Amino acid sequence: MKQVHKTKRYKRHFICFKCRKNFKQPNEKDLAEKDGELSLLLNAFYFSKPKKKISKDIVAYLNNKYFRQTINCPECRTEMVEVSMSFETPAKKYIKKWEILESHYRAEGFIHNSLPNKMKDYIRLLENSHKWHIQMLQNAENHKAYGESSAEAKTRLQENIAALENELKKLC
Repeated sequence: MKQVHKTKRYKRHFICFKCRKNFKQPNEKDLAEKDGELSLLLNAFYFSKPKKKISKDIVAYLNNKYFRQTINCPECRTEMVEVSMSFETPAKKYIKKWEILESHYRAEGFIHNSLPNKMKDYIRLLENSHKWHIQMLQNAENHKAYGESSAEAKTRLQENIAALENELKKLC
């Protein structure tokens, strides 16, 4: 009898700002496998040459079910934020660091490991990001994301600038 070796899939990493904790959740492939939809998910999103064509309705269904779902904290039930697997979660007692993380998420929409620990350095980082976004807006035609029109790029950059300005107002 042939033995099948199942490879370990990494779990997705999330943080909760309210609880100041990190949590791991199953990834989309594990969830799809549990639901009996793994082959559909692989054909729709992972294979460069799918074995069979998947309808747009099924792709939308899979996208909403496995990629666009809201993950709530198991303790406080507030929405958690996904971070990279290499993200180093600060200890719960480092309240200032957690405030910087949450502020950065509100301003930029993502979190990374290399944020400064001091608030004045963090404010300078946001100000530089704000300047960069304004420069990109002036030349939005050259800074489009994949599949994005110039108008969509301008809208995205304007939204990013507004989020940065709101966060800077709160901090200053």
